[in-house]
Amino acid sequence: MRPRARSCGVTPGLRRVLLLAVLALCTGAAGAQARPNAGPIRVSVAVYLLSLGRLDTANGTFTADFYLSFRCDRPCDAGDFEFMNGRATVLDKQLDLPTRQDYRVYATLQGNFDLRRYPFDRYDLSVALEHKALPVERLVYLPDRTHSGIAQDVIVTGLELVPGWHARVGERYYPTFDQTFSHFVFSVTVRRALLAALRGSLLPSLIITLSGFVALLLHAPDKAQARTAAMGAALVAVVLFHLNMTSSIPPVGYLTFADRFSLINYFALFLGLISSVWLLVEDSRKGRGREWIAARSGRISHFFLVFIPVLWLALHLLNLALF
Repeated sequence: MRPRARSCGVTPGLRRVLLLAVLALCTGAAGAQARPNAGPIRVSVAVYLLSLGRLDTANGTFTADFYLSFRCDRPCDAGDFEFMNGRATVLDKQLDLPTRQDYRVYATLQGNFDLRRYPFDRYDLSVALEHKALPVERLVYLPDRTHSGIAQDVIVTGLELVPGWHARVGERYYPTFDQTFSHFVFSVTVRRALLAALRGSLLPSLIITLSGFVALLLHAPDKAQARTAAMGAALVAVVLFHLNMTSSIPPVGYLTFADRFSLINYFALFLGLISSVWLLVEDSRKGRGREWIAARSGRISHFFLVFIPVLWLALHLLNLALF
């Protein structure tokens, strides 16, 4: 009689072990596939600047025309953003893909202008943006320095563009919402042309002051009245020019370079006016001979002729040292 063959079926214990192994392999594969997309969405932001214009220092605003590009590490809606320092007048979407959106933007933006060096001032003009809804736990901006830049024929109306640009990313916390958002900033620096600053702001005031100094050459007592009138007219002209020059900038809590420059001219012309009034007083004295009055007036005039210009020049050199 032939022996009976053994059964080769899978036992319940072995079947359970095989099932657990398959589940582990599937879970590991799914985890390995999901790991690259874990964490917040990473969006690379690029700004390509085309032009800047309408810089208004009185209101702290300027306009910018630029391309704005978003590149995501996975499909996302990066176009749901907002400018944090202004509003877009024109927002033209030019490319819309699952992982990339491109825009042509014309915006009116605001800047925090430091006017201490006015009229030799320079300004950092920035484009700042954040996502409207997704906090930093869900979306993070990254500066795309490869695709960012400035056009070679960029237009900056009335100013000079300092070579170079900066792109950075930070975080901004909003206590009202108890959320932190990724904050992207692209900035360039512009400055006022040196010749334009001298011609339009300082040169007229300088000419008026020097014209007033010419009156210091009038030494004779009978010329004291003409000297007083010339000094007074120069002082009034410098004051009016200073008011007109600073009308284009907002009221600030510090002295600009132009303010200090004008104040030095005020002080020098005021001293000249005092010297002229002193000569009038000396000329009106009674009981003194004309020769004595002429000699005393000559000493007073010669003293102020040297003292006022030297003091004026020294104060301007000090102002330049503080620049």
